[in-house]
Amino acid sequence: MLNVMVLFGSKSVEHDISIITGVLSVNTLDGIFNIIPVYISKNGEWLTDKRFKSLYFFKKGDYSRCKKVTFLCGSNIMYEVKRGKLKNPVKIDCALNCTHGVNGEDGMISSLCQSYNVPLASPDAFCSSFAMDKERTKIVLKGLGIKSLPYVSLTKKEFLDKVDLNQKIKPLNFPIIVKPASLGSSIGITLAKTAEELSEALKKAFKYDDKVIIEKALSFFTEINCACYFDGQKTIVSECEKCENNSRILSFSDKYESSIPREFPAKIDKILSDKIKKISQKIYEACRFRGIIRIDYLIDKEQVYVNEINTVPGSLAYYLFCDTFSDFAFLLEKTCRNAINEQKENLRDYTYISNVLNGSFNNKK
Repeated sequence: MLNVMVLFGSKSVEHDISIITGVLSVNTLDGIFNIIPVYISKNGEWLTDKRFKSLYFFKKGDYSRCKKVTFLCGSNIMYEVKRGKLKNPVKIDCALNCTHGVNGEDGMISSLCQSYNVPLASPDAFCSSFAMDKERTKIVLKGLGIKSLPYVSLTKKEFLDKVDLNQKIKPLNFPIIVKPASLGSSIGITLAKTAEELSEALKKAFKYDDKVIIEKALSFFTEINCACYFDGQKTIVSECEKCENNSRILSFSDKYESSIPREFPAKIDKILSDKIKKISQKIYEACRFRGIIRIDYLIDKEQVYVNEINTVPGSLAYYLFCDTFSDFAFLLEKTCRNAINEQKENLRDYTYISNVLNGSFNNKK
């Protein structure tokens, strides 16, 4: 039976949401593969324990008896760290990234898995890193000819140096939305209608990030979600989901601590639904995403704007594809096996014979 490592937790403000996604995935895949749950603590330690199958365990928060684990670069062997020595080696055949936010979803886990030669059933480092940064996402989308909301960016240094905010936001005008550039789950996001509110919104956002984006706020809009994954042959695109947000920004509490009404499939015009699905597929394929992603849209009348790309969506967006957990298990199994097969097919030869070290280097590149 293949050993599949499920990674979750991490040093992120979305740490607790990641635990829910991770435990769900661990239990869904249990029995299909030999599942090795790896929890990344808030201080960055990698731990494993059979008790990680239960959310109740994490409510207690006692990790003193959990095993610390690590890898050596270039090897897909995971070791238990015991009294400063590496013990009990286990080969990892595939990994599933269930971390949300920075220090995980941002490309860190993808890069580590690549350096460990572990196939990853999630987006690669390039896709993960640009999608985590809202400004870089907009730059990529612009290159693809896909709309996102008008914006300006502002660094913490500019803010502390008392940059002229009125001049900075002149292309937008109030009301505007202030967002930390690299956070998800609506953390640190604020609507500002005046210069005073903008200043307070920036102070709040800069608690979480050293760069923010400021977008033109829409007065009346609909929030639509659409997900994609690769089944080994083609891109599978979900039906659209509508969030009943009443044209307001959903907070962290709205998303995870309340029951926001959701309509699935969304009762929207078929032409609009098809357009959103077509854009989702274009993004997924043009950027060569892998694993399950969810793309969030803002609809203003006939205009479709991409709001953000979630490379590790909450609960891996299973509810947009599956009616039952057995269906979800089949989907996750397929993405894991695809990752293993693709790594075998894409093995590269990094060996190139040259005379550079024999004195032929001319200091040019």
